[in-house]
Amino acid sequence: MHPEAAVSLIEPWAFEPGAKNKAFAQAYDSDSEGMLERISQCCSGAAATAEIERIAAVGDAFFRISREFPEIKLTADGESAGESGKYLASLVLYREIFGEIPSETEPESFGISAEEAKLLRSIMS
Repeated sequence: MHPEAAVSLIEPWAFEPGAKNKAFAQAYDSDSEGMLERISQCCSGAAATAEIERIAAVGDAFFRISREFPEIKLTADGESAGESGKYLASLVLYREIFGEIPSETEPESFGISAEEAKLLRSIMS
């Protein structure tokens, strides 16, 4: 491995309430916040065990955006990332790698509007 390389663990997002995944509904009573809390605990434990210092908190970003900006649809089906969710995840990963949010991007490659991309970048800055 390159001497300047660092390993990051990617924290996934929780399913949205109403997701069709039966295991999620049973295990978490469709509680996204409870699922994210468990995901965060597992990621922190795995990172500590593997001595990984960096966690890209994609799940935290999804949760925050979904609560503060419910009009932004981050998932395609309550589980899988949709266009805006993929864009948001890329911002979190970029920030984890480079320490900043990119000032300009090509949102059309993600299938979202320039306005929505600008909003997501400003929120994540």
